Amino acid sequence: MRSTVLSRAVSEIFRSHRGPITIPQLREFLHAKGLSAHKTTLYRIVRRLCEAGMVEELMLDTSVAYYEMQRVHHHHAVCSVCEHIFCLSDLVIERGLRRVGSLLSRHGFFFIDHQFSLHGLCKACQK
Repeated sequence: MRSTVLSRAVSEIFRSHRGPITIPQLREFLHAKGLSAHKTTLYRIVRRLCEAGMVEELMLDTSVAYYEMQRVHHHHAVCSVCEHIFCLSDLVIERGLRRVGSLLSRHGFFFIDHQFSLHGLCKACQK
């Protein structure tokens, strides 16, 4: 990927941000740094980062794509009201998914990968 001021800033935002972000949020972070970019340009930069294996696209909702730096494999919980995203890194979840894989294999289904998110209400939105 060609190194530009914008692509370096996008990479830095992903490195420093913990958790998934959307393209509109990425635009806001860039604006706070005094940079502006057309959303098409940002999608192109993010797509290249995904192709390079640095960033991962997450579909946590049917209408919005989120992106985050590839780190340790984990899952997400999303508040259905405020859309706050909580990262979940738990071995218990992974063990449960291995059990699901074992059950599926009994039916002749071999699953290669998984991606899921939990949806509910965060503590603030429960009030």
